[in-house]
Formats: sequence, structure tokens, C-alpha cells
Amino acid sequence: MMVCSIFVLGFAISSCTKEDFISRDTSGILPPPPEPPAPVDPTLVVFDNADLKDGWQTVGDPVIETVGKQEGLAYLKNTIVNGGDFMQFIKHLPAPLDSKLTMDNGQFSFYWFISDVAAIKEDGQIEITSGGDADKDELAWSVAKLLPTLKNGWNQVNLNFKDADVSGVPNLAALNFFRVFFWTKSKDHADVATGVDGLIVRAAPALPPGTEVYFDHVDVKDGWQTVGDPVIETVGKKEGTGYLKNTITNGGDFMQFIKHLPAPLNSTFTNANGQFSFWWYISDVSAIKADGQIEITSGGDADKDEYGWSVAKLLPTLKNGWNEVKLNFRDADVTGTPNPAAVNFFRVFFWTKSKDHADVVSGVDGLLFRAVAPAPAFSLDNADSKDGWETVGAPVIDIVGKKEGTGYLKNTIPNGGDFMQFIRKFATPVNITFTKANGQFKFWWYIADVSNIKKDGSIEITSGGDADKHENAWDVAPLVDGLHNGWNEISLDLDKSIATDDGGADLAAINYFRIFFFTTSKDHPDVVVGIDDLRFTGK
Repeated sequence: MMVCSIFVLGFAISSCTKEDFISRDTSGILPPPPEPPAPVDPTLVVFDNADLKDGWQTVGDPVIETVGKQEGLAYLKNTIVNGGDFMQFIKHLPAPLDSKLTMDNGQFSFYWFISDVAAIKEDGQIEITSGGDADKDELAWSVAKLLPTLKNGWNQVNLNFKDADVSGVPNLAALNFFRVFFWTKSKDHADVATGVDGLIVRAAPALPPGTEVYFDHVDVKDGWQTVGDPVIETVGKKEGTGYLKNTITNGGDFMQFIKHLPAPLNSTFTNANGQFSFWWYISDVSAIKADGQIEITSGGDADKDEYGWSVAKLLPTLKNGWNEVKLNFRDADVTGTPNPAAVNFFRVFFWTKSKDHADVVSGVDGLLFRAVAPAPAFSLDNADSKDGWETVGAPVIDIVGKKEGTGYLKNTIPNGGDFMQFIRKFATPVNITFTKANGQFKFWWYIADVSNIKKDGSIEITSGGDADKHENAWDVAPLVDGLHNGWNEISLDLDKSIATDDGGADLAAINYFRIFFFTTSKDHPDVVVGIDDLRFTGK
């Protein structure tokens, strides 16, 4: 019986043994596991997902649209129709929201749809408050400052709390109101569709390494000079462990903060993309005179290889208390040849309007360099149309081989001729938006056979309405050796141009362009030439 039981048990076990089958997958490679979902930001708090109209106000009746939503189920949409010029989106929360963030680390973010950014006026504001309404305990950001960064369609707008204009005492643990309001430039426009989606608060993402380079944290007095003895104050600092503080007492009218670095600092940025930033405290801005300057240099002292920014221009933007001052290299008044890779000196100096005043407390903190988006190019003419152009004989618009837009301006120096020019006159003067210090003039120049081009001629921009009147010019001769057959992109620094004796061109009122050049002789095959995409950029 025992032997039989063991035999039966063994047979049962063997009959349950898993059989091996040949896999149908002959590759021998297992498919990769699916990608893990992106980690959820633990600091993210939804202000409103704009999936419902409940609690929203706008101009006219808002629409919940599902097509094109950026997150969730839908987005809030409305349109500025022709004949109108204003739009706003307002949300009152039924209960206050605790962002669990601070002024130093917080960010408000939302998606904003604009079908035609060019139609939007440099006005309006984005606001979040804890006061239950606009302008009450508020953080606010200007639409005008944001506008150059926007594109047609959806934009994710990220607004750091520390960059906001503050009214009252906003409570970040009790946010209850949002508004964005804006205008079109006129009431005569195609319909402008707008919308908002995905309103959140979160911790501002950390900047990638190398995005910021500190000049000085201002945590110690070492290396600093000022009027009298500076004080390192820890209460109210903007970063690090302290800030440098001093006071213009009644009877005095001047203050400066100076720092010599022991070794030159490479900011890692250029004239085109560099920005100098620092925190500046002024207890009473109304007492400050429209005078003075902020300076960084590579010359080891003031007025030597210097970037300078006027306090007078900055003053209208300042408020009592701390101000984060952001100064683009390209907007500076330049003395000498500052080297952004070898900065070694900082100074800010300023005055009160009189010596009879209450004590004015001032301070600086967190001096650093950061990248800023290059200034957008200013198009002088895209050469897509003959309108306004003069040349030798009739110019031609050719679309084959264009460098941008829909065409380029083309002409030919035939055998027996030796001269060509392209002239563009502007009925209304244009402001190119750049300065001699920070600007470049660029265009595309086509030459079928460079070997026939003489080292002669000129490239000119004027505000005098004609050649040689209030003009800045560049000789063609130095360019010839660098040209090749076909298209050449010409880049000309404004500060290397030659100005006429009448003071040169007013860059805010350019109304004339000319390029003229010659062939080396009149005996040559026909030479096809052309120009395209005349523009000004930062350098």
C-alpha cells in the first residue's frame, strides 16, 4: 500500500510539471519596459484648471473650449472682436489657497493663448492677491515686460514671486484672486482669440548650472568702500547671510557703494546676452535725485572700460524698499572697451535732492551676472517688394534662392557697365531700437562672381533723407576679400561705422539706406547681384 501510494504521488507531481515551449519571439531580445511617468512636483498646487466657467468673470460670456486645451479637460476662451480693445480673465476662489511657498522660492504659472501677439498693446497686468480683489495685498507682473517673449498661440507664462510688484502685504498662505487684463493697440483689428488654462503655483525651478555667476554675495564688508563705515545687516537680507547697509543722514546728500575684486571675474556672458543684476534698498525713493550711475568695469576703477547705466532712467521704476535691478549689457553707456570676461569693479553712486531730509537708508545685496534673451532683430526691409527701392535700371523681385521671406531684390551689372547701387528711402523715419554700442547692421548680399568686384564703394544708413547727410557708413573695400560667390551674410558693427561731420545718423530716425559698388572693369560677363533681409541686431 505504501509503495503504491508513493508511486501515485510521484506520478501526480510529474504530471503537474511545467512543460518548456519554444518562444515565438526568435529575436532573443525582450521589449524594453515602458517609460516611467514624469515625477510629480511635490510643491505644485493647482490654483484653477480652467475646466469650468464657475467663478470666472470676463468681458462678455466666456467659453469652455476642449479643442487645444493645455491640461485637464478644457480651457477658458474669449475673443476681442473688431471694434473692441479690452479683455480680462478674473477668478475669485471660493476658499483661500495655501501656496506653501515664500517670496524667495514661489512661482505662479499659467497657459495664455493669444492668436495675434502683434495686436496686443504694451499695457495691462497679471495679478494674484490674498485681498479678495484687484490691488489688495497683491503680487503683479506687467504685460509690457512680458510681451516681447510671447508668440502667437499658447505660451506658458512663469512668474516668480520675487519679481512681482507688491501692493500691501500679500499672504501666500491665503491666495484667493487672479486677474489678467490687457488691450489691443486699436479697435480696428481682426478678431483676437485669447484664453487661459492650467493656473498653478509651485516652487520656481532651480536654474541650470552656469546660468548665474555671482560678482559678490555681499555677506561681508571685505573689499567694500562706501561713505563712512558700512554695516553688514542680516535682518531683511535678500540672499546669503547679510547685506551691505548705509544711511544718508540729514545734512548729507551723497552715497556710494564700491567693490574692487581681488581678481578679474569672467561673467561668461557677452554684450548681446549678458545682464548685471543686484538688489538695491532705498527707504525713500522720493528723496533721491535724478542723477548718479551704476557701473561695472574691467579697467579696475570707475570710467575705465566701463558699462554704465543712469540712475535717472532707472528712478521711475524704483519703489521704497528692495528693488531687483536688472541691467542688460547691451543697454549700457560704454566707455572704452569693457571686457565681460574680466570684470573687476562695481560702483553705484547717487544723491538726495537736498541735504535737508529724513535719514535715507540704502543697501545692496546679491550682485550677479545672468543670461538674458538677445534683443529681437529689427527688420529695416525684407526686400520682398520693389516698393520704395531705386537701383540702376529696373530692379527685379526673384523668389528662387531667397534667404528669407517671399523674395529678394535682384539686378545685373551687364558687360559694358561697372556700377550698381541699391537705395531704399523711408517716408516715415524708423527707430532701429539699438545703439552704436550694442547694435549690428546685417543683410544678405548676393554676388555671382566676386572676382569681378572692385575694392570700392560704401554701405550707408542715414537720418538725413539722402546720402552723406547725418550718415553712418562702412567701406566695401575691407569686405571684398572675405566674400564668396553666391550669398554672403554681412555683419557690420554700428560702433565701427564712419560718421559724417554733422554728427552721423540718428539711430532713432533712420530714413535712408544705400549700398553702391563697382566691377574692376567694364569688360566682364554679366554679374548678377542682389540683397535680402536688411535688419539690425544686438552684437
